[in-house]
Amino acid sequence: MAISVLNGRTVRNGTGFPLNSYEEPFGTIEDSVFLPAPTLEQNSKDGIIKILFFSYRHLDEILSTFFSTRYPTQVLNSRIISVTIEGKVTNLAAPVRISLKHLREEGVGRPTCVYWDREATAWSDVGCAVVDSNNTRTVCQCSHLSSFALLMEE
Repeated sequence: MAISVLNGRTVRNGTGFPLNSYEEPFGTIEDSVFLPAPTLEQNSKDGIIKILFFSYRHLDEILSTFFSTRYPTQVLNSRIISVTIEGKVTNLAAPVRISLKHLREEGVGRPTCVYWDREATAWSDVGCAVVDSNNTRTVCQCSHLSSFALLMEE
């Protein structure tokens, strides 16, 4: 988890999470989120921006039963990454970029960037797209903030 309070007047290009390259007690976080400056400026209050970032490790294992019944041909193949900005954020001025490391590199393909749609209580790809992908990592671009993950076909 990371909490960041930024002075919006000093942010030039945007900001990313995690803020530093560090090793958490359960291993290195190899996923990241980049929030562009227009999105930060749009959501600042008196120049201050409050951001909360979570990276959930092993949540894919906890949710595996849910996935096997609801998405029988797909697996959750990344950590779940969550990012939010204080206040009610609906439409972003510029999309966020999420870089997700694959949990499995073999026997999976066709990545789909998804977010947790609270109203539908399901994963959705609306507003998210794959920007780049290789055997180890996929970069997503999404037009909103939420909890993000990567679904891949087995």
